[in-house]
Amino acid sequence: MKNAKEYFNSGGEKFVLEDYIGAIADLTIVIEIDPTIKVAYFNRGLSYARLNQRDKAIADFTKVIQIDPDYAEAYYFRGSSFGFLNKEEQAIVDYTRAIKIDPTYVVAYYSRGLSYSKLNHWEKAITDYTKVIQIDPDYAEAYYYRGLSYLNLGQWEKAKADYTEVIEIDPNYADAYDDRGLSYVKLQQWEKAISDYTKVIQFDPQNADAYYFRGCSYTNLGHWEKAKADYTKVIQLDPQNADAYLNCGRCYSVEKDYDKAIVQFNRCLEINNNIWEATLGLALSYYYKDDNVNAKKYFEKSKTLESRLNKGMKGIAELEKEGSFFPYEEKQTLKKMFSELN
Repeated sequence: MKNAKEYFNSGGEKFVLEDYIGAIADLTIVIEIDPTIKVAYFNRGLSYARLNQRDKAIADFTKVIQIDPDYAEAYYFRGSSFGFLNKEEQAIVDYTRAIKIDPTYVVAYYSRGLSYSKLNHWEKAITDYTKVIQIDPDYAEAYYYRGLSYLNLGQWEKAKADYTEVIEIDPNYADAYDDRGLSYVKLQQWEKAISDYTKVIQFDPQNADAYYFRGCSYTNLGHWEKAKADYTKVIQLDPQNADAYLNCGRCYSVEKDYDKAIVQFNRCLEINNNIWEATLGLALSYYYKDDNVNAKKYFEKSKTLESRLNKGMKGIAELEKEGSFFPYEEKQTLKKMFSELN
């Protein structure tokens, strides 16, 4: 008959072979023979975690901690299991205990940062990711998630810098190009945004968001044909993307193809009839076509959806400050339309 050591070794071998059920069976026998062997509980906890049986894993890691309160890895992996169960506060407590025992436990700082991120505690997350980077300057994921934290705080330059670090460490880190592209959009650095979203599309030709934001960048540069091509691709990939129809319509409007613009704006409103930019686009398109009846109809609808339009060009200026985009010629027409239809 096997002794405890032989069952323990057998359990370890099965774990390496990813036979987690078999590992659990052997380690359970070890524990029955000697309930004080903390590593048996620890390894069984890891096996339960691999099988996504998180409650059982937590119970085993808790047993390890009862036997040895200074077992940093037991706190870490119990915290990880709490994290998988979306119990972020409890996860943070365990990661903090692991760090107190071992202040160089880099993955504990990283995982605590992730938990803080999930709770939208961005500043605390940044502190943890920064600590990870101090310990391991090549930890690409720490730069990436610190960049994401900066992005959520509206600190675009810092976000951009972190994503650039990620790309220097790993030039194939597609998400870093994607989020750096968004940083460039926020900074209105359109050419750089286009470059990053083009790279994202090379990694994933089915990425509708990358086409959309590249289209927005082309729009802001006045490259209407390229913008339309990207919005059209978005619509192919995501036929319910109302914003793609909206922006495609605006491109047609700028090119004075008002009939096609109207089709796009109406399609946008079929998906979401509360988009004031689409009703305003319809008002402008009908106004250009000298159809003041429909122009006024949609103009009034626009003012109902967006009250600042009642302020005329002052309202347009307020909307621009918040990120709305109005080409120069469109603004001149809006000024006339406000005067004639109000």
